[in-house]
Amino acid sequence: MSEKNNNYTADENLKVFLDNISDIFYVISINGVFLYWNKAFEKISGYSSEEIKNMNVIDFFDERSAVRITDAIKTSFENGFNEIEESFYTKDGRRVPMLYSATLVHDKSGNPVLCGTGKEITFVKKIQDELNDRIREMEILIEAGMQREQVIIDLKEKIKQLELRYSRKI
Repeated sequence: MSEKNNNYTADENLKVFLDNISDIFYVISINGVFLYWNKAFEKISGYSSEEIKNMNVIDFFDERSAVRITDAIKTSFENGFNEIEESFYTKDGRRVPMLYSATLVHDKSGNPVLCGTGKEITFVKKIQDELNDRIREMEILIEAGMQREQVIIDLKEKIKQLELRYSRKI
């Protein structure tokens, strides 16, 4: 991306691209401070640029999720990469399931930062829930079928016993 194209520098093209993708893109410091975010982050979260610049990563999560996110960030800084599935809360209180991935890079000053993406997976979660419901229904039917089979086996055994008992009397 070092070439210039149509009077845009690579940095300008990248910013235009990042601001026009539907996934969240972010850069955070080791302390979870937002250094950069794209327009999709503002749109999905419902927060303005002014609000986000005064927030920390964990401000978007409930207590349990904040612990998981903090651990994931730590792992990303230690291992260079990490992925985590976690829901965050929007400004209006909606819970949005997301798949996050983060990669360790260094800024121009050599400081470690995480560049990452967040993909909304609401539809995937809905399909997973529906599939789990179908699996539970199938398990119930299988269990009922197995119980039915056992009843038939028991009835056949009782019939045999009765046949034996009555055949001796005849």
